[in-house]
Amino acid sequence: MKRVFCVLFLTLMMGTVIFSLCSCGDSGELAYTLNEDRESYSVSGLGTHTGKKVVVPETYNDLPVTGICEKAFFNNEIIQSIIIPDSVTVIGEQAFAACSNLKSVKIGSGVTRIERKTFDGCPKLKSVTLSDKLVYIGEAAFNDCSALKSINLPNSITDIDESAFYKCAALTDVIIPNKLTTIRRHTFSGCSSLKSVTVPSSVSFIDGYAFSECSSLSSVYIESLSAWCNIAFADELANPLFIASKLYLNGKLVTDLVIPDDVTSIPAGAFHSVSCFKSITVPKQVTHIGNEAFYGCASLTNIYFDAEKIDELSQNHQIFSNAGADGTGITVTVGKNATEVPDYLFFENANVTRLVFIENSVCKSIGTSAFCASGLEGITLPDSVTSIEDGAIEYCNKIRSVVLGNNVQSVGVLAFGGCERLRSVTLGTGLTALSASAFSRSEKLIEIVNNSALSVEIEGVYVHAGESEMVLQDGYLFCRIGGTNYLLDYTKNDTNLTLPESFGGDSYEIIENAFREANITGVVMGNGVVKIGDFAFYNCTNLTTVVMGDGVEVVGSCAFSSCTKLENLTVGKNVEIIEGHAFQYCSAFKSIVLGNKITFIGNCAFADCDALKDVYYRGTSEEWKNIIIENPNDPLINAARHCGYTK
Repeated sequence: MKRVFCVLFLTLMMGTVIFSLCSCGDSGELAYTLNEDRESYSVSGLGTHTGKKVVVPETYNDLPVTGICEKAFFNNEIIQSIIIPDSVTVIGEQAFAACSNLKSVKIGSGVTRIERKTFDGCPKLKSVTLSDKLVYIGEAAFNDCSALKSINLPNSITDIDESAFYKCAALTDVIIPNKLTTIRRHTFSGCSSLKSVTVPSSVSFIDGYAFSECSSLSSVYIESLSAWCNIAFADELANPLFIASKLYLNGKLVTDLVIPDDVTSIPAGAFHSVSCFKSITVPKQVTHIGNEAFYGCASLTNIYFDAEKIDELSQNHQIFSNAGADGTGITVTVGKNATEVPDYLFFENANVTRLVFIENSVCKSIGTSAFCASGLEGITLPDSVTSIEDGAIEYCNKIRSVVLGNNVQSVGVLAFGGCERLRSVTLGTGLTALSASAFSRSEKLIEIVNNSALSVEIEGVYVHAGESEMVLQDGYLFCRIGGTNYLLDYTKNDTNLTLPESFGGDSYEIIENAFREANITGVVMGNGVVKIGDFAFYNCTNLTTVVMGDGVEVVGSCAFSSCTKLENLTVGKNVEIIEGHAFQYCSAFKSIVLGNKITFIGNCAFADCDALKDVYYRGTSEEWKNIIIENPNDPLINAARHCGYTK
């Protein structure tokens, strides 16, 4: 084959002449550059080659071809495949960048490094065979290779630079090489089809946004839980589990997570949003749990907490927040080594419903806001507990009664504050310090059984010693206070209620706030009900039907205010007084029936009942004139009045 060469003297540096030789005949050859050693060549461009397939030769002009120059094929629209021989050891930056039709690449075993942006912006690249001696993949090396579905990363790789596979939108599975220690920033960001990633035990750091915008990621495969807990994540989107929902340990789906005995620190977000966990065990030696470590573990039903001592946690450390959302509730078991339930540990998790202490528990303290805004339905503390810290059980809206053991010495600020269903509290004999605000905003609290030497006085709360006087009757909670029987609450889940005819054979009152904002749809009252207390059914927005018994004499202030679905009302025949605002904002009212015993209707009792059209009155017109009706009650006054109603 005839060859003609042009020899170009490019520069003279320190006595070394550098030549550039390129083929300029009609044979369709690639362009070459003589390397500095003058004993090898690098491919510098397409030259006169016109084919779609490029096969780089091992030799040229009887010398080895050892490199491909920087930008050698940059922005080429012709080539579709390239084969690089074992003789090549260097591929320059952007060598194949923006090759718009390049589909396949095979790289020989001599290449140890793929430099920065080598294949950047090759939208049709589907197949890449890498050297089995490759140690480095440069920054954005495969950036925006949107057709690349898979790539086999050899275990020889020790470094993958940032954004290496950024926006490889077709990539579905990645196995990280087992010598890699760092997954850099944006490495797999934008890989929207990525379904699984395998992270080896060698990885100790994952930089920011490494897996951001990987919307299809569902599974993470690891070899060691201990190694996983030693990874430092730069941010939440560095952790693939922030997006993926399933964790596999040595190929097996993890359903019962047991933190290994050699782990003392669980990093922030370590198991964020893993949905396959049914139970989690935190062992004795763990001293630190990072922010959102188990956030959003949706299927979680059991937590065994046995850490002896946890470092200080803050309100921002939402360790188990939103966990258990798909289950029926989480049971927390405090183990034999746990000396406390740490501050904020279960803060704002409404799915934590049950707290259990193992036999012979050594737990001494329920920490600050430890169960604040949780879903605890009751609490019984072991004899070991001596303190309940500030806000420990605050805003736990399912708790109805609390019994504190005789060894509890102190109850902190707002410890049980804002527990809107809390009715009864029993204080043990050992109590020496009770914050004045311990039960603030627990508006339904009726009874405190004070067996301590402390003087306790709370306005509107019945304080006495001995045993609780609350009685549960067929799901209805009653209490006798000052000679009067009160219905306090309903403890079952029915929404259509038929209230008892009596309590122990006697009549009773519905206490104020009894069913306030409850999810009930209907109420039928027996004749034993003599009074409906203030706010008793306030803002029961699903309440549609109310039937009062003939024993009712007084309807309290705001008793049914804001019951916006209440359409038809029959007031008991013997009702004498309807207090102010009793039915205000009952905007669905169309008609009401009033008895002839009524003597007083308070201000705004029927204000804003704009749909009210008819009032059926059991008395005469003259009797109606004797009723004191305070202003404003325009809907009642302006409705069509039908006197002498007998039905």
